[in-house]
Amino acid sequence: MQKDQLVYPPFMEPYFSLVSEETMLDALIASNTEWQHLLGSWPTHLQAHAYAEGKWTVQVMLQHVNDTERIFGYRALAIARGEKQALPGFDENLYAVSGERDLPGWETLIQEFQALRTANILMFQSFSSQALLQLGTANGSPIQPMAIGVALAGHVRHHARILLERYLIS
Repeated sequence: MQKDQLVYPPFMEPYFSLVSEETMLDALIASNTEWQHLLGSWPTHLQAHAYAEGKWTVQVMLQHVNDTERIFGYRALAIARGEKQALPGFDENLYAVSGERDLPGWETLIQEFQALRTANILMFQSFSSQALLQLGTANGSPIQPMAIGVALAGHVRHHARILLERYLIS
């Protein structure tokens, strides 16, 4: 995979920098394993913890990761199938506030992510090489499905790093 040849918006660069696997699918699978391990060992007393006033709790962050997995998966599907309409962005903070009202339990959040990631992996596996490189527009920027897959892997790693650096209290 030549990440430097993919088309994606500059704001995704931090996610891309966290992906070193040979293929996008390898990155999706590895980041899933890492995420599941981190969440499976997360201390119960820190599940509703926020590291500072006004910051998301860990559970809200997990819901955000799930929302992003779902939204980016839809974007990849739409673009791979040739959608010509520009796909909208989303306000992650608005989604977090709205999602907090309906926040499921810890285990449900973990199971939801696993289901979403498994579905996305199967979806990306089904795309032809041409479909993976199809150019579309999402959130006002040109992007390709393969780039979305790389971003999904990096997005999870980005949030894993935040959890370990800012939320984990000894």
